[in-house]
Amino acid sequence: MNCASEEVPGLAFTVSGSAEAVERLAEGRTVLLSHAVGTLKSATISGAADDGFRAQAQALGASVSPATLPDLVAGFGADAPEPVHGRKEAHA
Repeated sequence: MNCASEEVPGLAFTVSGSAEAVERLAEGRTVLLSHAVGTLKSATISGAADDGFRAQAQALGASVSPATLPDLVAGFGADAPEPVHGRKEAHA
């Protein structure tokens, strides 16, 4: 991803709450990364969260926050192939 620093907040956001609420909010959107623990879930979603999305999240008891840099790296880099050049094989 190559963009100006002021564009970063619009790349993705994270929604967290009950698994049911997060799945409902993520429906029809591009999920870059998700984590679940028990009945709780978080998803990093591509794009910006508009006021309508934030209101829907609040109504469902979920929270919306900016995606962290590690989440952006993991989310946008998840499908990138592992570089082969310079990789050393482990010897036992």
